[in-house]
Amino acid sequence: MTITNFRYFSLILGILGFLFFGSLFGLSYINPLFIEQTTKTIISHRLETAVGEKIDSLNDHALVNKAQQLLKKNDVEANKLKQQSENFTKMQQSDFIKITAGKNLEKC
Repeated sequence: MTITNFRYFSLILGILGFLFFGSLFGLSYINPLFIEQTTKTIISHRLETAVGEKIDSLNDHALVNKAQQLLKKNDVEANKLKQQSENFTKMQQSDFIKITAGKNLEKC
């Protein structure tokens, strides 16, 4: 193989790699759940063939349950903080209106 042929081979291989991995990258933005499910299936299949036993669903794992509990707890806390922030913003707006209204009355 000459240097020119090697160069063309490398160029074609690079373009094919770019097209393949670029399309996977684009797909991960368009449909991330598809990529997640496909990856989970591939990993489970490989582990099953390597270990030789059926793997229980990853969703039944204790860590997943704990993570879901923490997520619910954090959602409740985040909603409380959001409500407090909205109330504080409303207070600031009403104070600003009172101050500017008072200054406008003084000018009259």
